[in-house]
Amino acid sequence: MLDHLRMPGYPEMMAIGNYGGQWKDNEAVRNGAAFWHTDQSYEEVPSSATMLFSIKSPETGGETQLADLKSAYDALSEDMKRRLEGRHAWHLYGASSGEGDEAVANPLITNEQVKRVPAVRHLVVRPHDVTGRKTLYGMAGTPYAIEGMDEGEGTEILKELKRHALQERFIYRHKYRVGDIAIYDTTQTLAHDRYAKEYDRLIGVMDRRLADREFLAGDYSIADMATWPWLLPYKMFGQSLDAYPNVVRWHEAMKGRPAARRGVDVGKEWRRTEPPSEEERRILFSQTGTNPAAA
Repeated sequence: MLDHLRMPGYPEMMAIGNYGGQWKDNEAVRNGAAFWHTDQSYEEVPSSATMLFSIKSPETGGETQLADLKSAYDALSEDMKRRLEGRHAWHLYGASSGEGDEAVANPLITNEQVKRVPAVRHLVVRPHDVTGRKTLYGMAGTPYAIEGMDEGEGTEILKELKRHALQERFIYRHKYRVGDIAIYDTTQTLAHDRYAKEYDRLIGVMDRRLADREFLAGDYSIADMATWPWLLPYKMFGQSLDAYPNVVRWHEAMKGRPAARRGVDVGKEWRRTEPPSEEERRILFSQTGTNPAAA
């Protein structure tokens, strides 16, 4: 479905990462897997497995985190198991991504992509296709309602199940080495690539760099001009500068430079501030504000 990520000559493969490539300057694409999700839970017939091959791996960060939804289901109370039995959740691409410090799902860039992923429903507790053992399914990233429950109750149960599944006892983190091949069962896991954490790590590197100097290279230079625009949208990415006093000082110094301000003001002329119209929502998301589960 994300055709823009497929590798030339290898349409079955997708390039996933936040380094290099044709999307290296697009933050939304680079960090588009840095939220808890189940691969292809937004499709009527979801995938059964994901295979990742490591081409480049950072020394710090970059792990794939996996939450074991089979063990999470086993640990639910008997009362909760009874409440969930036979229930279906509605899923839509990226519907519940972007929560907390998580990134938003990789953006769809064509109307055709949007049309291919209407809302679908899956059992909240489904039997494994091979073993038949019960497991929670797709508890993050795409579910937004539970059929037969009012919106508030269904949303709260989905959030409760996500919190439950993300307990440390259910999570495995794979630290890649170049050449690693990782294969995991997508029918009973949540995954999260830790790209978004790299943003916070890099701010920390900047803070240490600025500990004994006013600007990144000592004197004001092209290094500051090139780096400041990268820092500006930190709030949009759920970051805080409270723990980085040297970066805050540098940020304020940059805001005080007339040339830097003029550059930002030019960008504002092209920045959209009004919300999308209903017609634009229909084109972008092929939906209105209507909840299919309540229909």
